[in-house]
Amino acid sequence: MLLYFQNTLTRKVWQVISVSTAVQVFTLPICIFYFPQVPLLFLISNFIAIALATVVLWSSIILIFVSPIPILALSTSKLIWVFIWLLNHAVLFINNLPFSLWGGISISFFETPLLYTIIIFILYWLINKNKLAFNVGITIAGIFTGIFALKNWQFSGQKKFTVYDIPAHKAIDFVEGNRY
Repeated sequence: MLLYFQNTLTRKVWQVISVSTAVQVFTLPICIFYFPQVPLLFLISNFIAIALATVVLWSSIILIFVSPIPILALSTSKLIWVFIWLLNHAVLFINNLPFSLWGGISISFFETPLLYTIIIFILYWLINKNKLAFNVGITIAGIFTGIFALKNWQFSGQKKFTVYDIPAHKAIDFVEGNRY
């Protein structure tokens, strides 16, 4: 652990931040590949989601034990419903903030492992202070940036009109550059 806190609450908050950041870093390339966007407020939404999901989990376990007593089972299940509602609405609220997502990022199948390679070399450099790993990571990042810029430049001049064949529906797409 890079940082250790004596205070239990501070240590738990730091652990949630560490795990959320690690998960975000390691899933970022695959998330960009499948969903061309990056969540920018993941720390806030993960902190809220983890706290409320933990309450829902423990409440559900309690529900199993109190299920023979109808009044306790009903009260516990209503409480679970409230926490699930809070969880859903908190995540939706954060998702609807105007700066919560960075969208419009599209990477290819080839660029996805390239991003993982950059992450691995930069993390290796951060952990081991290896100058070669840093140089390789920065070089691959430069190659990735060049490929990304070339692809965006090629797409910037495109103009497409697409008609989709969907039974009982009409669907068309107008694409100009990177906008549709």
